[in-house]
Amino acid sequence: MAQQTATTSYPRWIPLLLGFIINAAVGMTTYSWSLFIKPLNAEFGWSRAEIALAFAICCLVFGVLSFPAGKLSDKYGPKRVVATGGVLLGAGFILTGFIQSKYQLYATYGLMAGAGAGLIYLPPVALAPRWWPDRRALATGAIVLGLGMGLFIMAPLATYIMQDPAMGWRSVFRYCGIAMGLMALISGLLLRTPPEGWVPPPV
Repeated sequence: MAQQTATTSYPRWIPLLLGFIINAAVGMTTYSWSLFIKPLNAEFGWSRAEIALAFAICCLVFGVLSFPAGKLSDKYGPKRVVATGGVLLGAGFILTGFIQSKYQLYATYGLMAGAGAGLIYLPPVALAPRWWPDRRALATGAIVLGLGMGLFIMAPLATYIMQDPAMGWRSVFRYCGIAMGLMALISGLLLRTPPEGWVPPPV
């Protein structure tokens, strides 16, 4: 089969940017949990262990679904998998802003948001080396960098919102859930796999 070269219609840096944004949403989900321990304890009186269980469930579901997410991405394409995960992630975060019990917290943040994060994490990471076979490590690292950026964004944003008496921790989950869901959904829908036989243009 004749090899194809990159076209200007879809520059290969786009999957890197999209993957970075998608992983920023993952970082906002997982690495910022400690910000919510104090307000949840203050409102509901739950122990740190009870609150931490939600994070443990989220991490477990995230890890368990990461592997099949890669399989599903190979079968159905990263676009569908990441878009589905983005909806789950956003919905889980938004619904967490309405919880009234710790079991609702476990279901919305632990199961839903964790499942969404698990679905969106791996597909762009696995896709990057296919667009960048000449710089695989660099491409993968650029996307994974989004995890840290998610915390960098979420920590001051959540703190600022929670300091406003008219908003509080519930608003963080609702508004950030909308933002994170859209970040993952839109980025996922824009992802493309390189055509069969594709090779990067000569430098």
